[in-house]
Amino acid sequence: MASFGTEPSAPPRPAGRAAARLRQPPHRQAVPQKDLLLRRKRAQEEHWLGEVEGIDSTLTFLRAKQAEAARLTKRPTTDLGNPRPRPEESQ
Repeated sequence: MASFGTEPSAPPRPAGRAAARLRQPPHRQAVPQKDLLLRRKRAQEEHWLGEVEGIDSTLTFLRAKQAEAARLTKRPTTDLGNPRPRPEESQ
């Protein structure tokens, strides 16, 4: 039996993973929205009011993310240059 804190930790998630999802091409972003609209239509037909509300919330979130992705693609990039070693300080 292992003691607390000795279990191997999960590998770290790549930092840019969420940002990469935001920068998906528009045709890939349209697929989830199209699917959600079809599910919403069925939920309305079946009178699943809670499902309609949940899908509406998801669509609102998805559209906000799409707007954020469009805004981020229009932002100019900044060249930070190459890193340089710090000069040694004299004591």
